[in-house]
Amino acid sequence: MEKIKKIIAGSLAAVIVAGAGITAIATNGFQDFGNTDTIQMELPKENDGGAIIGKGHGNGIKLTSAKISEADYENYGVSPLAETAYTITVTPTPTDAHDTYAWTSTDDESVKLTPSDGGKTCKVECLKAFGTQITLTCTSENNPDIMASLTVDYVKRISSVNVSVNPGTIAFGSTEMSYTVMATPVWGTGTIQPSNFTVTGGTLSNNLTGLTVTVNKSVPLDSTTTRVYTLRGIPGDFTFTGTTFDLISPYDAFISDTDLTYGDQVVANSILPTSVRAMSAKTSVVPLAAPGLGAPTVSQLKSAYNNSVLEKAPETTNDGTLTINYTYSYGDVISESNTASINVEFDVSGLVVNATDITLNEDSLIF
Repeated sequence: MEKIKKIIAGSLAAVIVAGAGITAIATNGFQDFGNTDTIQMELPKENDGGAIIGKGHGNGIKLTSAKISEADYENYGVSPLAETAYTITVTPTPTDAHDTYAWTSTDDESVKLTPSDGGKTCKVECLKAFGTQITLTCTSENNPDIMASLTVDYVKRISSVNVSVNPGTIAFGSTEMSYTVMATPVWGTGTIQPSNFTVTGGTLSNNLTGLTVTVNKSVPLDSTTTRVYTLRGIPGDFTFTGTTFDLISPYDAFISDTDLTYGDQVVANSILPTSVRAMSAKTSVVPLAAPGLGAPTVSQLKSAYNNSVLEKAPETTNDGTLTINYTYSYGDVISESNTASINVEFDVSGLVVNATDITLNEDSLIF
């Protein structure tokens, strides 16, 4: 499965934290100053991922967040199972105020808190996805009016994608058919859902086995030598961009290129065709008008391949596989690419191939 850019490296989840911290002046004790914009924040770096601290409500303290990179988990004592982790530092006003702080979480199983240094620093670990917004609260142990709270959200990831194509059966024939891909993501647990899911294209692969991908022709050079030409079709997947694609025949969809080779064989006179033996009695060489004269043509290979598909395509829903590429993102927090696939059935009822289309000449040996 091409496959993928992840802003949150090695993580199954992204956490968004909205928080608050304000500065108060110590005059006759701390007072409630309401909302301010003094919260400090450290945004995640590209390919680093992590938490985003926003503005909120608090009284008497300032909070600063810093992302803990996965490479530093061991140094910070973070569980290797944590999806994201960060530290939050408490700064009182005035900065030399002596106080200790208590931290609480409304969901200890999903977001684990580990305070240190009297609660002035708190390590936060997101251990699993959660579907209800979590609130973290930091409260002064000397004065419960001095506090700040953070809300923690979880960005949903795609757990699977339901894919379909219209028409539902891939038809091959002599006329072009158009198809439209439809994809609906199934979102996992979370409190925020990305809204920019996009299908960027895809591939259609052929699951049929035993298909003819070569056409051979033997051309006599003289009474003892035959040149055998082999025109080979190089298989490949059909690719498209966007959510629509057009198809005509199996050859057009699944043969990406051709390759013509030849080799000379020494044969006994008795097995040469009658017409060649007659010519050999008059001359020892059967001249060729030009190199490659009489070699199989692309049209003959196309007919042989389409005819083989006509014979091999069973009445099942697994004749081919349609794979789509999709992307989705949520701001700077999450940006991912992935694939999803479905099996498809081939309808070859419109693929009429006349066996005479692959006849080279009466003296040819077709394998």
